[in-house]
Amino acid sequence: MAAPRSPFNPFALDRRIIFLLMGFAVAATLLFTFSIPIKPGHYARQYFEEMEKLKPGEVVILAGVYDPATSPEIKPMLKASIRHAFRKQAKIVTVGLWVQAPPLMDNAMREVLAEPEFATRRLAYGRDYAHLGFMSGFMLVVKGMNRDIHMTFPRDMFGSRLADLPLMRKVRDFEEVALVSEFAAGGPAGSPIGAAWVMFAKPSNPRFRVIAASTAVMAAETYPYLNSGQIKGFLGGLKGGADYEQLLGLGIDRGQALAYMPAQSVAHVLILIFVLIGNIAYFRERRARRQEGRARWS
Repeated sequence: MAAPRSPFNPFALDRRIIFLLMGFAVAATLLFTFSIPIKPGHYARQYFEEMEKLKPGEVVILAGVYDPATSPEIKPMLKASIRHAFRKQAKIVTVGLWVQAPPLMDNAMREVLAEPEFATRRLAYGRDYAHLGFMSGFMLVVKGMNRDIHMTFPRDMFGSRLADLPLMRKVRDFEEVALVSEFAAGGPAGSPIGAAWVMFAKPSNPRFRVIAASTAVMAAETYPYLNSGQIKGFLGGLKGGADYEQLLGLGIDRGQALAYMPAQSVAHVLILIFVLIGNIAYFRERRARRQEGRARWS
């Protein structure tokens, strides 16, 4: 004899339905783009203000500590920072502290340079920007750059001698660097975002300023450095990137983080709905079990 079918429970959702609904909600939001109100946060404003202080000809280091898996979250912040630096007519030097970072940073640079705003300026490699590439060692690399960038990186990521690049002839150590921004999805064990630059670079040059951007999951460990003033500004996750893009006056046509924010917001709302449904189902089931227990003992 077949077992009796249990009554339909609208709260007992198959996990495959949850995944399907989440995928549909995110895909639909990305396909039919729209903007949502964004109020830039305090730390994003600080990041913007530090970049805004750059003077023409000053050098900013952009350090990559991320990989392809975290690029969708990091790339919008990196591209916005490249735009801002070039708008201030600053010079950019990129360095990869994770092995996957240099080609990703080069790709972001090429996309920015292809935009009409910068294509007409004929910004040249070796004169306006340079890619140092990757060097293993992380904190030891930062410490070595503080002593002599040319000794730490004798050649750039394309194999050219640093001494042959007009930009790098003027940059030997951090005395010639105004600002560094670390774009990170992690770091060496026990080292918070931006800590290497604070420990090894800033003491030798009091004018040297450190700002940072990271994935949202890594953001919390950066706040002690922000509150102490050792890191001057911070972009945390996609929201931080959207804040910064808005401060730069970018719309959803050029601001990747602004374009992605609606999808992330819809996903978060859907997750909250599922959490609410799960809690309702839990309390319904607990109530039913209590009633069943009372009936059994009565």
